[in-house]
Amino acid sequence: MMKTWQLPAARAAGLEVPRTMVTSDPGQARAFIDRIGLGNVICKAFSATQDNWRETRMLGEAEYELLDRVAVAPVIFQEFLPAEVDLRVTVVGERLFAAAVHSQELPYPLDFRLFLDRDPGVRMEPTELPAEVEQGLLRLLKSAGLRYGAVDLRRTPDGRHVFLEVNPSGQWRFVEDVTGQPITAAMARLLTDLDAA
Repeated sequence: MMKTWQLPAARAAGLEVPRTMVTSDPGQARAFIDRIGLGNVICKAFSATQDNWRETRMLGEAEYELLDRVAVAPVIFQEFLPAEVDLRVTVVGERLFAAAVHSQELPYPLDFRLFLDRDPGVRMEPTELPAEVEQGLLRLLKSAGLRYGAVDLRRTPDGRHVFLEVNPSGQWRFVEDVTGQPITAAMARLLTDLDAA
């Protein structure tokens, strides 16, 4: 599902989203970064595969000097928001399984995915979401025609829940293994209910 569709749809669903620009225009990229401030912007690849994967990065002076290369392929530039924790919310039908990911304990707190296969790994635990955030996520998935989604949010130190993205084919087993949340069972029930309909 296109990231350029997700953020306006999330806002329309009542979720907070960070200021974001997706562009392959170096001038637009510079103007966005200058407006928010160097050191307050992260960048992400517009698309990635397992063979060609790029982590989320803080944009600094070195990256700023390379912005002409944006003309080769679009890049996502996004306002950096400090985190209390990152959140992975696995939505299965009408059920939400929220996990707090203690990314700020990691050597590279911008992207916990780098540490999923390492020992001791990423500390995660089940958590609760405010009702309005849960309802916003359900509205977003409904508007996208999805019954499943792996949603990334960030809980800021002042308690805001900010939507980052939803992956319609995101993994859930790593969350279930650490938190014990019964996501696989919920998925099996959802598929059984769909088959019966």
